[in-house]
Amino acid sequence: MYRGITLAPALSKVFESVLLCIYKDFLVSDQLQFGFKKKSSCTYALFTVNKSDKYYTKRESKVYCDFLDASKAFDKVLHNGIFKKLLDKDVPVSFIRILHKLYNNPVKVLDMPTNIFVV
Repeated sequence: MYRGITLAPALSKVFESVLLCIYKDFLVSDQLQFGFKKKSSCTYALFTVNKSDKYYTKRESKVYCDFLDASKAFDKVLHNGIFKKLLDKDVPVSFIRILHKLYNNPVKVLDMPTNIFVV
């Protein structure tokens, strides 16, 4: 017997797509963010670093770079702090409530019961 959990990721992708369509106007990021954005990537960030380096070294100036790997930072972030920042940016409370439910109990967001079935 198996529980029908394999559909959860597919349903959550559809759910996330619907949320993005509804709330996209509130989900604007800084122009200096390159990753996780349409029509942008880390390649653009590398291009910017490269051009900046060439510009300043050509003028015999020192160039200092600092790199931060924040790939696992989201797991450790205080979600309530993010929700507070979203409220400060006038993001609709309904959207913040959905996000809160997603991060606190992702299984029950849609409140859809699963039945055990034989394969």
